[in-house]
Order: sequence, then structure tokens, then C-alpha cells
Amino acid sequence: MARRLARIHEALAACPEAPPRPWRSATTSSEPEWVGAVVTPMPHSAETHLVRPPGPGRLPPGWTARPHEDDNPRFGTFTLVHADPGRPTPVAGEPAEGGAWREGPAGLPCADSVAGMTAALLREGLVHVPAALSRPAVAELKALFAELEPDPTSPLDRFSKSDGHRAAARAAADAGEPEPYVDLAIQTLFNRPRPSERTAAPYPFLRYLDVDPVVAVAESALGAGCHVIQHNLWRTGPGRPRGNTHIDYLPLASADGAIPFETPLYVITAHYYLDDMYEELGPTRFTRRSHLLGRPEWQEQREEAPPSVPEESALVSAGDCVIFRSDVWHGAGGNVSTEARHIMQVHYSSGDMSGRQEPHTAPEISAAAMDAANARQRRLLRRWG
Repeated sequence: MARRLARIHEALAACPEAPPRPWRSATTSSEPEWVGAVVTPMPHSAETHLVRPPGPGRLPPGWTARPHEDDNPRFGTFTLVHADPGRPTPVAGEPAEGGAWREGPAGLPCADSVAGMTAALLREGLVHVPAALSRPAVAELKALFAELEPDPTSPLDRFSKSDGHRAAARAAADAGEPEPYVDLAIQTLFNRPRPSERTAAPYPFLRYLDVDPVVAVAESALGAGCHVIQHNLWRTGPGRPRGNTHIDYLPLASADGAIPFETPLYVITAHYYLDDMYEELGPTRFTRRSHLLGRPEWQEQREEAPPSVPEESALVSAGDCVIFRSDVWHGAGGNVSTEARHIMQVHYSSGDMSGRQEPHTAPEISAAAMDAANARQRRLLRRWG
């Protein structure tokens, strides 16, 4: 186990630090065929999508992506195959103009331009956007969230004292102790009308779909087909245990070793933090560049020895956003504080992933919400109509 991990990290270390240019061709031939895939942009839910493999010019010469044989999306929808393993893969090491990034105030990749943020997202797997939301916007969101109740008609909403950790809840009950924590999860926020007359906008969450520069990074990274596949709130109360390290979706798996080049993006998530994060509150933990491993995190964790992969806590400020790839390893820290943690998430997908297919796991967007949306928001929501 240790020797295999050492080889993986040696391969990762050999990848250049500068962001390579995306593998794109000026011209493409016929579009590749669609295949089915299950995407889980939030725990305990799954949506069936049609997904295309990377088209011509989107992978380095000699590389192809074939549908994974055992039809298990946790192993990757497609497997990368090198036709000539003896031939080195050329990696462009110079960033595009304006595509440089730096270590930000929270120790995470950060940049001053959309190009730089996109480059960090593609290469490092995540990028920190400080002050994406103003302090008044954060206060407004927390006030709105305090009034929200789960939608009993939605299979995704829930209000649970033991969500994902029922064993801990049973142990507490057996010991005569209170249940360990309270979770609130509300999905499709853009579809939720104002909870009270105190809010002027009829659909107050719509405006958080197209917050710049976050949405500009999503459109830059995912291309013209960028669209929203989910928008949700997490409120995590004190006592929540540390969450498992996981990925949301693995589009491209590696059959052998680390991936030596930048892979195309399919799904990204924008985490808006509504609290000043500190270790006791349970910040998100990220494993930078873990998408280059091309494998699910639990393939390593099921071994007896824990993976020797460094994690970084997102100790960011209220109003900050961290944008990350669906295939980067991440997980929530345990909340051992006396406060609740609030996160708003927006999940964006590329045009290489279709809209939702049957069975739908969320209601269609209401006509009133679509009427209240601006042109950019309607474009982002076009797969929901």
C-alpha cells in the first residue's frame, strides 16, 4: 500500500506546477455518442444523466476515453486509455495570458482574474474567491435560511437529527443522551419563493445563481453549455461527526497511475460559506490535485493503512466562495463547536452532460420562478424547464 501510494505521489509531483493549456482543437469532427451516468452532486441523492466522452482534440495525442466496463459511476463514467504507453505525453506548461494564480490568504489557490481562477480550478482542482458575497448578503441569506422549512413534496429536502450518522444517533439514544446534531438540507433553492413578506424579491435565491466572478469562472471552465444542476443549503449543527472524504462525480478514471495531463471538466461546485470558518466548526477539507489520481477516494481508504494524501482545511471568511471540481477529494470536518455551520452550494455542469433524465429527483422549476429570472439565470436554468 505504502509503495503504491508513493508511486502515485511521485507521479503527481512530476506534473508541472504551471497550468497546462486545455486540450482543445480548433476544429472537431462528429460529436461522440452519449452514454448514461449517475451523478451525485449532493449526498443521498442521485440524478441520471447522459454524458459524452471528451471529443476530438480534448485529450492529448494517443489518449482516448472509453465507457467504463462495469457500469459503476463511482469508478468513473469513462476510463482513459493510452494507445502507446511508451510514448511520453506532451504537457504544455505555460499558463495562458492572465492565467497565473497564487496562494491566497487562506492558503488555497487564489487569483485576480477569471483566467487565473479558471487555470487554478483546472490544475489544482479548486480556487478560493474571497468576498464573493458582501456581509449584508450573508446576513440576508442567514435570515432567509432561518425561516425556511423543508418541502414535504421534495425527495431531496430533509430536516434530520441523524442524517448520514444514524449509528451515532442510536448510540446516543441507547445511552439516554440527546441526539448528536441537527442537519437541515434544502435543495433547488432557486425554486423557493420568499418565506415571508419581509423579503421584497418573490424568488430571493435566484440572484445567487449568477454571482460574478464565480459564474464567470463556471462559464469559462465549462464552456457555452454551462448550466445549473442543483442549488442547495446545508445547515450543520453542533455534534456532527467528521464526514467521509468523497468525490461528487468521477467522469474520467485512470486505469493505471496518475493522469499526466489536465482533464476536461464536467461538474463543478461553488461553496459559499456564510460563517467565519475555524477548525472546530467543521470546515471543508480538500485534497489539492487529487483529481489527477483518476480514482475514487475509497479505493485507497478501504485499505487498512490510511491514504498519505495531505488535506487542507478551508479556513475562509463569511462571504467567501471555494469553487472545486467534482472529482477532487473533499469532506466536511466534524462540528465540535457550539454553533451551526451554514453553506450554500451551486452546482454547475458542462454541455457534455445532458439535463436530468428519468427518474427526476427534484420538481420542475415553477413558471413564476422562471419569469422572475433574468436572461443569464434563465440560460443557466434552461435544462430545468
